[in-house]
This record gives sequence, C-alpha cells and structure tokens, in this order.
Amino acid sequence: MKPVYTIAILDKNLSCPNCQWEGKGRELIQEKFSHEESIELSCPKCNYYFGFINTGTQEDSSS
Repeated sequence: MKPVYTIAILDKNLSCPNCQWEGKGRELIQEKFSHEESIELSCPKCNYYFGFINTGTQEDSSS
C-alpha cells in the first residue's frame, strides 16, 4: 500500500526511487479525485506512483 500524505508534501524536496528525478512535491503530477477526496501523486518524468494526499481529513500517516 502506498503512503498517505498531507498537503505539506507539496513543499518538500523529493526524489523518485525509480528514475532519480528530483524536485518539489508541487512538481509531481497531481490527479484529483473529488469523489474520493484524494489527490494521487506521480513522478513527472517516469510516472512512478508516489502515493496520495487525503484531502478529506487532516490526519497524516506519513510525511
């Protein structure tokens, strides 16, 4: 199961474990699913799936 993040991940420096892309979380591909209250995050270079932001709650299981 992939990690669940808070919106704070968008301000963090990240590195893709698949292709070594590096950048801010806000540079990730963000696909919003309003019916699920979540935003899926993927690498902009290789489309590696990082996990998702749960926009329906403020709880954070990973940072």
